[in-house]
Amino acid sequence: MERVGGTRFRLFPQAPVSGSDAKLETVTVSSPAGSLWPGPSDERMYTVVPLGKREPYGLRDGPNGQELYLPPWEGPAAPPALPSPEGHFDHIPVTAPQFPGRTSLRLRPLHHADVWEKYIGGPVAWHFDDYFERLQLSLLPGWGERAAGLRLPGNRRSARARTDSSTSTH
Repeated sequence: MERVGGTRFRLFPQAPVSGSDAKLETVTVSSPAGSLWPGPSDERMYTVVPLGKREPYGLRDGPNGQELYLPPWEGPAAPPALPSPEGHFDHIPVTAPQFPGRTSLRLRPLHHADVWEKYIGGPVAWHFDDYFERLQLSLLPGWGERAAGLRLPGNRRSARARTDSSTSTH
């Protein structure tokens, strides 16, 4: 497969809430078609659709008091989204759990990295590079974006993406 142009995804730029007029759009990120792995994923970030996950990463009550719950997700996960033979992700049905555009959350870090890397002329260093190899992108099934994230002491806002120290074979 020849890697040319960007990789296409379909997404709802606004949440398809009851009564809204959300329209499905096709967007293209700068990663050449065929360069993204199943998930979608690459050497810096990956997507997981956790099954049975009930709470966001961060502080939680454990048997010995509060404990820090961090990635990677080690429970069951839905199969990853697979690119088309041309290397795009715009063929995935919107009803599939792997549909990356269910919310734009899973595509935001890829898009933001695209923008910033063009401004600075090279790769953006993740703030967690010393601790984790890749950024884990996931949602809590059934929770949408409202409660997915990382909660740390003194941080009332949720970070919208997760990190992962695992290595995986693609």
